[in-house]
Amino acid sequence: MKLFDFGKSYKPDGEVELLTTVYDFGMRSVIESLLRDAGIPYLTKERGGSLTVITGSSVFGVDFFVKVTDLDAAKEIIAPCFDENSDEASGEDAE
Repeated sequence: MKLFDFGKSYKPDGEVELLTTVYDFGMRSVIESLLRDAGIPYLTKERGGSLTVITGSSVFGVDFFVKVTDLDAAKEIIAPCFDENSDEASGEDAE
């Protein structure tokens, strides 16, 4: 890996597509949990490599990849995490 390629996303081989990129461990854990609970297999690729281990976070992000056939379902499942107007994102109870 070249030093200047740290921020670049690399798509794994196979029938997978990029679902999202997250930049902190809290959001990474939430996305992993949602996908796991839904039974959607996923791959993660850390852009920062060993820098993440040293600093405890990644300014370069973590890419989440899912199968092409699971992409729409996965997007729907994680959408509330990124929608600032949703009840879940604001912490308000839905009535």
